[in-house]
Amino acid sequence: MSALFLQSDFILLDGKDEGQVDGAAVPEDGQEEVLMKKRAKLFEFDAANSKWMTKATGDASLLRSYDQTKARVRFMMRRDKTMRICANHWITKDMKLQSIANSDRSWVWRVTADLAEQLPEPKHLGIRFASPEIAMQFKQAFEGAQDDLNTDDKLSQLELLRLERDRISRQITLLEAQIGDGK
Repeated sequence: MSALFLQSDFILLDGKDEGQVDGAAVPEDGQEEVLMKKRAKLFEFDAANSKWMTKATGDASLLRSYDQTKARVRFMMRRDKTMRICANHWITKDMKLQSIANSDRSWVWRVTADLAEQLPEPKHLGIRFASPEIAMQFKQAFEGAQDDLNTDDKLSQLELLRLERDRISRQITLLEAQIGDGK
């Protein structure tokens, strides 16, 4: 599989379509480059129970997307066996990657709008890698992506959420038209 493939608009699928998985990001026009892809374990903080819950184990990726003249980076992770997306959000300047006191291979950060589920939702995520070296590579790539955001290109999580909503609305309109035509 090539590290460079088509990607910029993401749509959510209701069912499987030619090897795609429910809720997967489907590439359209644009390009996306893999900045980093490493095996990791993802955790999500459960505020109701005040504890970290294991969310998935799989490939964690930082992907640079070229949308018109802007370059943005998103974090995406797929579960090992099912290949379902368990985390999918844009990296923004306001995200703070923090270390965990008793681990040199783990990082935590807060996300305003993670798009892995059908509806965007705020999350407090943590990730653990196999070694401190890989964790440091992730930190450098994550912070490098934040540094690459120009002030003109800086989009807040709310703006990104609005863009995603508009793209999904366009896709729903197209699907409704196809259903109306009997396709």
